[in-house]
Amino acid sequence: MKKTKIYQTEHSFTPTNIIDKNNDEIIIYSSPFCIHCSRLKNRLEEEGLLHKVKIIEDTDMIPSEIKRKGFPYTVKNKKEFLGYPNSFETYKKTFF
Repeated sequence: MKKTKIYQTEHSFTPTNIIDKNNDEIIIYSSPFCIHCSRLKNRLEEEGLLHKVKIIEDTDMIPSEIKRKGFPYTVKNKKEFLGYPNSFETYKKTFF
């Protein structure tokens, strides 16, 4: 059976196949085997922002309406970003 890893530090969260998402919530779809995902998590931790995101490490939980596939995939409201950002400052301004 496949394990689902969901990191949530600010609120309690119960894993389901449907992610309940608040409008201002930042969700990062990730993979434990992705070097870019690890880099992003480490950078968020260094910047003191890791507690503000929900990280989901289960490909089965990516909503079907998401057209772009790949990791890490950051979503907030209608803003989307695929991959590790070239400019972390721009990434911070966009999502935080």
